[in-house]
Amino acid sequence: MVTDQNIAWHAGVSKVPDGRTNVNDFSIGIEMINTKDGKYTDDQYAALNSLIVTLKKKYKIKYILGHNEIAPDRKTDPWGIEWNKVNR
Repeated sequence: MVTDQNIAWHAGVSKVPDGRTNVNDFSIGIEMINTKDGKYTDDQYAALNSLIVTLKKKYKIKYILGHNEIAPDRKTDPWGIEWNKVNR
């Protein structure tokens, strides 16, 4: 766990849709666990969405993105996520 104010070094070489790089410097990483061929539970989606609502209000967050969206040449996760269940 890393506090919101500290850099977690979770994103690596990456870029957000508006072109900014060095994503670790201005983002918050959220980890969700499942098996590569598994699914996330309804409880996980509920907890994720609750956290997203809180963080969006606190930090005026513009993007909710997966590793696969910020570093498509390097990352393929989150595996199995149903983005239609996520409060983006």
